[in-house]
Amino acid sequence: MSMRRPILPLVALTALGLVLAAPAPVSAQTSQDSVLAEFVADRQAKAQRLEKAGDLAGALQEWRYVDAVTSGDSAPGQAVRRLEAAIDKKVSAHLRDADAQFRKGRTKQAKTLYLKVLALDPDNSQARTRLTGMEEARILAGQDSKDAAALKDYRASKAHKEASAEAAVQAEASA
Repeated sequence: MSMRRPILPLVALTALGLVLAAPAPVSAQTSQDSVLAEFVADRQAKAQRLEKAGDLAGALQEWRYVDAVTSGDSAPGQAVRRLEAAIDKKVSAHLRDADAQFRKGRTKQAKTLYLKVLALDPDNSQARTRLTGMEEARILAGQDSKDAAALKDYRASKAHKEASAEAAVQAEASA
């Protein structure tokens, strides 16, 4: 699964890592440790809230932050792997259901499911490709409808002109 990571948080984590890696007096080290511990606790709590609320992609991002700054703690790495697996499972289910809805002609439901896939995995090429195809088909269908209406108007106008011309010929012949 490929998910883009925002640049700013990664820069912040890098800066935090540089600050924490710099040699410091014992009192400063204790302060750095407490800053790191607070950061980790806040991110873990946020990850748990997001997961409980059903925002798996958001929770995954928070666990990745925690995993990046903690060493020797396997819990964040396990949470990342667990969420990646859960997201992959949901993405597969949504894609399967979206394809089935599309085959049944239920494009609105299919579109909703493809968008759910992108909410979980913004880089999912299958969902993007299918949504793009659906939009192109919608645009073409609209154009086909306009073309049919224009052709109908043209034929009606042509028939009216021919009838008018025939009526003029008959009027001259009677006169």
